[in-house]
Order: sequence, then structure tokens, then C-alpha cells
Amino acid sequence: MATVLRDLQQGWRVLRRRPGFTAVTILTLTFGIGANVAMFSVMDGILLRPLPYRDPDRIVRLWESNAAKGYQRFEVLPGSLLDWRERSTAFEALALFRDGHLLVTSGGAPERLPVTTASTSLFRILGVKPM
Repeated sequence: MATVLRDLQQGWRVLRRRPGFTAVTILTLTFGIGANVAMFSVMDGILLRPLPYRDPDRIVRLWESNAAKGYQRFEVLPGSLLDWRERSTAFEALALFRDGHLLVTSGGAPERLPVTTASTSLFRILGVKPM
């Protein structure tokens, strides 16, 4: 314990004698701690908190692949979804959703809007009601 106190006294004397070094050290520590807090906040919001759905640990996303045609991963086709619903016993429920774009016009120039189409079972799986 005496050694720790002696080290702290020595450190304090060095910091008092060199105010420029002290300012740079404190500034560096401040930026380092601030960056760590900011990164943890982002990671907490994105990775650590559970998804805002009912039973998020039971929700999975499936992809299809076709090695013969060179497709490593693509969205599940509606026909495949119907086959899986009939034959699979591993899933409680299956739903389909797909992202895309629509052109909307209202008298002026057409506007391209992002849309997501989904089967009705998706809302039941997520535990939400559609608007």
C-alpha cells in the first residue's frame, strides 16, 4: 500500500511540473472514454437488445440456393414456401416477405417508392397487427 501511495505522489509531481503533457493526457483520455461510450451505445442498440417482436429468439430467416445455376443465396420463392408449409415439421409457422419498388403517379412525374410485400402469416409470427 505504501508503494502505491508513493507512486501516486510521484505521478502527481510529474503532472504538476508538466502542464502541457497533463493537458494532452487528460484530453486523450477524455476522447478515448467518449469514443468507447459512444460505440457501446451503438452496439447495445443494434446487437445486444432483443428484437421488438414476440419470441425474437425463435424467429429465423431462410434463404434458398441453387449451386447448379451459381446462385449462392436468394429469397424464398412462393412455391417453395407452400412446399415447406406442407412438408416441414420443424417450423411452427412460415411467412414470406419481399422488398421491392413501385412506381406511383398522381398526375405529375412518377415516383419510385420502396415497398415490402408480405404474406398475412408474417404479422402473426411477429406478434404485431397490420396498420
